[in-house]
Amino acid sequence: MPSDSATPAAVASIRPMREQRSRPRSITPPPAAGPAFPHVPAIFTFLFCLYVVQWYTEFGIRSPFLGAIRFEFLLGSLLVVIAALFHAPRPEGRRPSTPIGIACLYGAMLLSFVFTVDFHLSWTIFVDRVVKFSMMALFIATFVRAPGHLRVFYGSVFLAWLRIGQVAFRGQITGGLVWESQGIMRLHGEGGSRLAHPNSLAGFGVGNLPYIYALVPVVGWVARGFLLLQLLFVTNIIIFTGSRTGYVAVFAVAIAVYFRSRARKQYLLWATIAVAISVFLVPQQYRERFSTIFSGQEREGSSRETRIQILVDAVTVFKENPLGVGVGGFPVVRERRFGRTQDTHNLYLEVLTNLGIQGGIAFLVFLSTLFADLRFATRRTLEQLKRVTRLQTLTATRAEQEALETTRRDLELMRASCVGTSLFLVARLALGMFGMDLYEIYWWFASGQVIAVFEMTKITGAWLEHLEARSAAAPPRSES
Repeated sequence: MPSDSATPAAVASIRPMREQRSRPRSITPPPAAGPAFPHVPAIFTFLFCLYVVQWYTEFGIRSPFLGAIRFEFLLGSLLVVIAALFHAPRPEGRRPSTPIGIACLYGAMLLSFVFTVDFHLSWTIFVDRVVKFSMMALFIATFVRAPGHLRVFYGSVFLAWLRIGQVAFRGQITGGLVWESQGIMRLHGEGGSRLAHPNSLAGFGVGNLPYIYALVPVVGWVARGFLLLQLLFVTNIIIFTGSRTGYVAVFAVAIAVYFRSRARKQYLLWATIAVAISVFLVPQQYRERFSTIFSGQEREGSSRETRIQILVDAVTVFKENPLGVGVGGFPVVRERRFGRTQDTHNLYLEVLTNLGIQGGIAFLVFLSTLFADLRFATRRTLEQLKRVTRLQTLTATRAEQEALETTRRDLELMRASCVGTSLFLVARLALGMFGMDLYEIYWWFASGQVIAVFEMTKITGAWLEHLEARSAAAPPRSES
């Protein structure tokens, strides 16, 4: 039998449930080493980041061998098992309310099975999309437990996003991913990918902007260079997909940034310059495409009229079925009722027609908990940054000074995460005016980050309180 000292760290971190329950829930910060963030074995972090890259790039599907062995499913299943068994103590204090919002949304979806018009369809969507995609929130909340994990997570995310942006950029230059649609030449994603449709690709591009905006000021020069390169890639995506949904979402994000900005006059100046430059650089067909948002006159097709008809049908279906028609059930009811099959093309009507009034309330609760936790975590990081500045003038030891400086950088990253996730949700809600996003991964991607950063702020706060108590008890420093 091998000794306990020979047990690998990854195995030693998995304990029986009885031992887990016996552990204390609080975390005692060391005096000078820095906040006592939970340890996550490096192999777990690696597997999780591999899953993130796989989800966005889909290399497990594109490779014949990996596709044959169902690599994505196997990796995801392994992470579910690890997340269920892995235990790291969580700090005491106020709990995030986001899990309550998730439970409400899950409950509304399960309740909709009572009213579903097609049980098999609803069950397939629920398992293949809701359950599967919500694992992203579980993985982030489980494996992103410290600012270092957050850096690695964002590194893996942007590694995957850069690859998507680079493929689209090359496809635009070579013309390999550009062809005519609705009267203009539109950039598409790779064939067979989740982002193949121009609107989906544009939504991906808009979703990059909040994190680029939030992270650029707080990362090093090398990382900043990659973020600015991705900004070039997503600008190409947003313009040349010709997606009016994407254009609207960009303006929604810009307005949200304006209200967050403390230098609003300077922001307006730069925004005006950017718009003036775009008027000269953006090709005529895409400027005309943007103008159709207001004029309703399209070069080709009747997209606007089709969407209006869908909205009218969705309102009718909701009035006739106020408790909903089940997960993914609207196209079935629409075909039976009107002989038309397209889905809602609207997040809010998707929620109401599928999940009913109770689902609409649950979705509002879910969003409310996300934004409430984000506001709380943002205020907490700002307050802790002020405390770090104050403590740096009081502490004398070099170790504490270095730990405080590291904590400052960590808090700046955590605050940037809150800002980026808040704006990301604004972007998704704006895109939802013209898209069906209820069963997509975006909400779980945001939820996991909210929970992770919320918990981190409790650990940094406990350590700062410890230092403040020591500083208050210490004799005053003599002036020489």
